[in-house]
Parts: sequence; structure tokens; C-alpha cells
Amino acid sequence: MAAVNSSPPLAQRRLLALSVIDSLAQALQVRGPYPAPFGAMRCEAVATVAPVATAYDPPLVLCANANASGYLLFDGTYTRPGTATRQVLGPATYQVRVRSDYYQDASFNLIWPQRPDQTRVVDAANQPINLSLLPGANYPLPDTTLSELQLGPTVLRGAARAANGDPLPGIVAELANFAFVQPLPNDIPPLALADWQPFLQPTTDANGAWAIVLPGRRYYDATAEVPPTNAPMPLQHALTVRVHYPQGNIDRAENVPMGTDYAVRNTALRGLALSARQIPIGGVRIATSASAAATVTRADGAWSLYFPLDQVAVPNVAVTATLPTGAVLASNVALVPKATVAVPTFIFP
Repeated sequence: MAAVNSSPPLAQRRLLALSVIDSLAQALQVRGPYPAPFGAMRCEAVATVAPVATAYDPPLVLCANANASGYLLFDGTYTRPGTATRQVLGPATYQVRVRSDYYQDASFNLIWPQRPDQTRVVDAANQPINLSLLPGANYPLPDTTLSELQLGPTVLRGAARAANGDPLPGIVAELANFAFVQPLPNDIPPLALADWQPFLQPTTDANGAWAIVLPGRRYYDATAEVPPTNAPMPLQHALTVRVHYPQGNIDRAENVPMGTDYAVRNTALRGLALSARQIPIGGVRIATSASAAATVTRADGAWSLYFPLDQVAVPNVAVTATLPTGAVLASNVALVPKATVAVPTFIFP
């Protein structure tokens, strides 16, 4: 486990390099065979896994710097959140989490200390570790507006939300029953579904957001590249998005225009609860006749109520607002799939 060790002095500690790779740039064959990730990265030791399993809450912040070549450089020191005092890792195997604004979280096991003759971070088999980072929802994804004939990548974006609108991090979204077209044309490089699968199964970030990236459409759609007319209809592909919510998986079928940046929209209601003097009221319970889901207003009186991705249209939904005192107001609205409907403000006398 992490123990303080004052020798050797921190300023004289040698550096070990961890190779970190932008996996999508590598798959798209841009920026070289081992493209470096964008932006800053934060490395945290969340636990020791040997010789004793110990969880750190909060995690230890490892002192690591990224260079332009795509390496994270470690010197074996760390700080605790809220402090600037650097301490030295004790002998152990650490589970390290790598976080970034642009990538999904990734992790690896760091054996510390490593042999004096080593320059790379290695695994238990003494092999250098190459950590591939998958794109997150904020990743600068390919600009689909630049592709002609809808041949470029297709991006699907969405967000996993609890009923009250809180984001659900760590949720897997994926394309169900997705298949590549085989055989591939001779003028594009071969690509197996297994090689692209990581980009079809993102994990939601701290904001509940996810982004699925499909390759160029010739890998999954056999429509002719040259359109038969001068003004063809936009090509669409039937895709099923599956989100692994804590209470169970939910599927949503979408006809997605190929070569576009497409939003998989949630179904929700939103509104306000105020007093007759226009003062926001927090803690008001909001419920509907459409499901058992409920929420409460925030301190500013605002509320949101999210429904499952497979929610159907309901033309007349009763929405009730109940004060802690038991006073009730009601309103009726239409519940529209893939849209957020504003409910008239509840004004309590």
C-alpha cells in the first residue's frame, strides 16, 4: 500500500514511460500508427490489488506528465486531493485509472517499484503496457459534414438519465445486432467488426453522455456509391441502440441518416413550481399518470422527469405536483417520444 518514503529525493527520481494511444485515430489511420491522445490526462491510484487489496477513497493523484509523443511519464510520486505535498508510492501493485475530458476512463495495473533498468511501465509478464483510450462524448469526432455521398463516419449521441434527470455514469450503450457488409470493396482497406466493436459500445461519462461511432458506410451498407439520380433521397440505415440501465436493458430503433451526426433524444417533461408571489418552491413531488416514475423540484423550483428510451406517445398525461403539506395541483399535457415537453408552471396559492 502507499507508504511515505523519503529516499531517494523526489527531484532525482527517474521516470518511467507508459504508452497511451488514441484508439479511434489509430483505427481511422490518421496521425500515424501510434497517435497521441488530445488534451490533459489525470492518473489516479484507486486501489492496491497486491499484496493486500486496499481501496483509496478519495484516490491518490499520481504525478504524471504527458509528452507530445504519446507517453505518460511517472516518477512514482503522488499527492492527496486538496494537498500539494508529494509522497512516494510504497511497494505494491496499484490499479490506476486514467481520466480525460475527451476519452472514456481507462485503467491498468502499475507494479511499483519496477526494475532500475526499465524505462517503460510493464505488466506482470514484463511486457510494456500500451494503453488505448476510447473516445468519449466530448471527443473531437470526425466532421460528418465533410463527407460526400454519405460515405463518411456516422456518429450517434445520447445521454443516460435517471427519472429525475440526474446523469447515469458508467452505463454501457451499444448497437444491437449490428453487422458489417462482406466482402468489402477492393478500393478500401479491410475492417473486421471485432476491430471496430469498441467504438460501438461506449460507456457513459460523468454527465451520462455517450457517443457511438460507425465507420464509413461501405463497411455496413451495400448501396451503390454513385446515386442513380441527380437528387437522391438521403440514405438511412435501421439501427437499434441498446442502453444497459441498472433496471434492465432498453432498446430503441432508429432510422439513422448515414454520414451524419445523429442525436438519440430522450423523452421528458419539465417545468416549475412557484408560489403566488413567484418564489420558487423546492421539494415538490412531481408524478404522472404515464408511469410510476416521479421526481421533486430543486431549490430553484425547476424539475425534470425522464422516461425510458422506449416510451410511447401518450396524448393526455395527468401531471400532479404535491407539496410536503399535501396540497396538490394538476395539469394535462401530451407526452411526445424523443422530445422534452414543457408543463405549465404550477403556482401554489
